[in-house]
Amino acid sequence: QVLPGVLHSSSAASELLVGALWELPGFCLGIFVGIQVARKVAIKTYLLLSSVAFFMFASAVTSGHHNYAAEVALRLGYYGIKCFVNIGFVVVYQYSVEVYPTEARTTGTAVNLAGGRLAAMLSPLVFEGIMEVGKGPAAYFWLIAAGLALNFFLIDFLPYETADSALHDSLQDLGREEEDCSFRSNLDLEKASSSSSSCRSSIASVGRYGATDLQTGSA
Repeated sequence: QVLPGVLHSSSAASELLVGALWELPGFCLGIFVGIQVARKVAIKTYLLLSSVAFFMFASAVTSGHHNYAAEVALRLGYYGIKCFVNIGFVVVYQYSVEVYPTEARTTGTAVNLAGGRLAAMLSPLVFEGIMEVGKGPAAYFWLIAAGLALNFFLIDFLPYETADSALHDSLQDLGREEEDCSFRSNLDLEKASSSSSSCRSSIASVGRYGATDLQTGSA
């Protein structure tokens, strides 16, 4: 519904075909990012690139201009949406599989998949609702761009990083690992505190010996 009204140098049907082809490098990028970087960084990469693409597309649709800059922004935004969203399809589902212990992995992953399918069913209704209240198609894309940008900052609050880590079989294993991490953290703090106290004692001793030497020398 949007492309026929904003594209002027090509047909909407041809652009749909080109957009579908842009999904293939998106999946390849998702595989590469999922292998090479940590999960949270991979998800933030997907969110950042996707939000930029949505902002560009929404800006071009909102402007209503037919100049060269608007056409470039529109195409880059459209192709970016088609490409970068597929990075999320790879890395987000990869993280959702790894973050659950074995005993809850199937159910947890199914809930995530069902959430995605539910959003796919509701998004056309949301789009039509925005169009009915007279906000235009750009408001829908601005809303998605804002949601992506918000999620980018919320990723840091995820408690687990699953890249290069052993997957857990049960919630008890996960709880024991958290206790071990807490114990090691407290132990490191105690060692740091002990080391700091030793350093202060050494400095105080050097100060006393230095003062004694000065007194002896002056005598």
